Amino acid sequence: MRTRLLALVAAVAAALAVVAQPASATRAAVSPGATARHQVTYDHYGYHYGDVWYRGRFTGTGAETKVSLNAFTGKRGSYLVWLNGRYLGSAAGGVEADADAPVNPDPGRGDLTVPAGLVKAGQPAELSVLVENQGHNDDWIADDNRFKQPRGLYAVSIAGSTAPISWRIQGAKGGENLADRTRGPLNNGGLYGERNGWSLPGYPDGSWTAGAPAHVSPGVTWRRTTFRLDLPKGQDLPIALRFGGPVGTGYRVQIFLNGWNLGQYGGDIGPQTDFTLPAGLLKQHGTNTLALATVARTAATTAPVSLVTLDDERGGVPVSDVPSPSYR
Repeated sequence: MRTRLLALVAAVAAALAVVAQPASATRAAVSPGATARHQVTYDHYGYHYGDVWYRGRFTGTGAETKVSLNAFTGKRGSYLVWLNGRYLGSAAGGVEADADAPVNPDPGRGDLTVPAGLVKAGQPAELSVLVENQGHNDDWIADDNRFKQPRGLYAVSIAGSTAPISWRIQGAKGGENLADRTRGPLNNGGLYGERNGWSLPGYPDGSWTAGAPAHVSPGVTWRRTTFRLDLPKGQDLPIALRFGGPVGTGYRVQIFLNGWNLGQYGGDIGPQTDFTLPAGLLKQHGTNTLALATVARTAATTAPVSLVTLDDERGGVPVSDVPSPSYR
């Protein structure tokens, strides 16, 4: 396989991924000195699945020492924070407490130190936050509020500042007006690569650096490769993508096969190391495109990946290729 990658500098990713939207749809003013309940949770703006970028602008005082945030991500979710392009760190997201006791009054709390001199008095400052979405709550208990609980950034305060923050939010391309009607609403989120077709067959990646990175920095790194299969007829050969080596920590990987989102590898959740590539989505007689989006909370060494055959049985049922629209 020939692999190509593109490592996004965190500040550039933050700048590019959060694009301007109509103020009536995406702006919410948040007072940093108080909890901003439900003002910028992203379900309110039509982003229900996948990662979402936030960018908040405020005027600096020069006395900022700490950024405190809350975010609803669902269980095992996290969020990453940059200030003026400097990566501050990450925190575990929370799940809003159910109506039943005990109630958690401060879910998904993160407190991140602001380096001295990073924010200048009287100068514009930008806070960028990438919030994961690990899915909404299910609806299997009598508490009807449970499945309605939102996802996204929930509260922000900045020690040393009382300036209001003006927010812009960017999620999946098109929001509820789906850009990819074939793959549906659950397939893509708001990563810049997702919005710009980096997971799709035919994306022009010729300018990307060739090679498979073993090390990633905090932020988002994309890798793409193509491979051709011509599996023997009359044999049932389930194929999987395997993450090998030591269990990875500090990062997660979204897996796209021919543009279809097949799941997420995370060494700190499970881990599941084999991901089946379903026949139909996988072209058993043709060229396939595999794209991996790595979101790293810390500098990390990524697990090597390979294709493996899980079994080999005589027989099997022929499966037609599922439509997988290419980049255009």
